[in-house]
Amino acid sequence: MRDEHRKNFTSGIVFLLFGIFIFAGSYTIPATTSDVLGSRFFPRAVAVLIGILSIAQIILSAGAFKAAARDNEDNVKEAVNKPLMLTVAALLIYYVLVLQIGFTITSIIYLFCQSLILMPAEDIKNKKKLIVPVLVSVIVPIAVNAIFWNLFSIKLPAGNLF
Repeated sequence: MRDEHRKNFTSGIVFLLFGIFIFAGSYTIPATTSDVLGSRFFPRAVAVLIGILSIAQIILSAGAFKAAARDNEDNVKEAVNKPLMLTVAALLIYYVLVLQIGFTITSIIYLFCQSLILMPAEDIKNKKKLIVPVLVSVIVPIAVNAIFWNLFSIKLPAGNLF
């Protein structure tokens, strides 16, 4: 059980650093005055949310890790948290491609890949269980793009491709 707590703690730290990276990167986005929230609002909101959730993850896993350590569990083997590494890689690829391909298409690809990363292997083989991730991967980015354009008058990146 200690190995699981260590992985949760490590992933919390990685995502906290990623949130800081996103927040710092939002300063490179040109500020706009055409809308109330500005073009930097969404990346900063996402960065703060990632930061809050990762801090909660760190605190919870540290408490659980200390409790497990008190129970004197032995023989903890070090293992690579494959879903964490794939998620970080997918997020970095998403960050690089969103300005090239555009928000909607990149988000569809990212959400579907992230669904595959987090799904159990037996569910990936079942085509019926892939229907929900496909629908979510397509509907959510289109809805977010429509909300930002119609409600906030913020145009999300269309990409250099288009």
